Amino acid sequence: MKELRKIYLFIHAPAHLSYRELMKPNPPVEENWKKLVAERGQDEESGICIIQGSAGDPELVASAEEHFGDRCVVDPCDEGPETMLLIAQDLERTFRERGAHEQWLPYEMWSSCNARKWAEGLKKELARRGYFYDPEDVQVESFGNWTGCYHKYSMFMGKYLGLSRPVKKHPEPELSSLEEVPMKVSRFVESVPLDHHVQLFIFQREDGRPMAQFFDGLRGVWEKPHVAKVKLDPQGLVYRGRGRRLPSRVHHGGRKGEGLGRIQSCFGRSRNLRPRRGNSGLLQDIRSKLWESGSD
Repeated sequence: MKELRKIYLFIHAPAHLSYRELMKPNPPVEENWKKLVAERGQDEESGICIIQGSAGDPELVASAEEHFGDRCVVDPCDEGPETMLLIAQDLERTFRERGAHEQWLPYEMWSSCNARKWAEGLKKELARRGYFYDPEDVQVESFGNWTGCYHKYSMFMGKYLGLSRPVKKHPEPELSSLEEVPMKVSRFVESVPLDHHVQLFIFQREDGRPMAQFFDGLRGVWEKPHVAKVKLDPQGLVYRGRGRRLPSRVHHGGRKGEGLGRIQSCFGRSRNLRPRRGNSGLLQDIRSKLWESGSD
């Protein structure tokens, strides 16, 4: 058996701009994916897994098969009795730990089922071809369009592959379509790992101000969404979410002149914080005043 130390995961290839534009292709990102595949395939200790979108991505698959050989796995899906038993256990555990009347959705369970089938399929296919990975040491990187599917499947598959740390995501504009970001951004600044595998991604907007997005990086469907706590000035903060009001899980607290933003990170959704005009120091606040995070 040969050990794989890196695995590259492509989620819902090919690259496209957004759902709103009816899956309009993004050729520059797609070309960069193929270049990356050609470069990374030279490392014999790396493997690649491509989960295709409904239209498929034959060019990326052909490139991966050429450069990775039998270390390339395309659309793995296992529906054998062992995997179906795991899915049933996931559902029972979710009812037990999150309740039958909580706000988690059947859609989340459906997404988890997909990820479980793909993860188990990938593990079995790698083993059949004579490869294995150490969940504690392997580095897994994911590539995809910056949409809900990309985040939820990076999160779930990492968990079901048994990883000890989140999958590394790539929000760089040359490697991901950022049309689904709630605000127009000019560049990706950095990612910050938080406790309990919450991930912070900092972007610079087109007007020069920073924007922060939080996502769960590693979570099973039976776990409640993880929570990050950040200290910020409440007077310099505007919340932008689905509702008009500040959600109950984002509140002000602490001493005078000090605020605590408590942002629940959800799969496939983001909680976005932006500074008021004139508060250009928020990016530094985000970077320097972090981080105390926890899980409820």
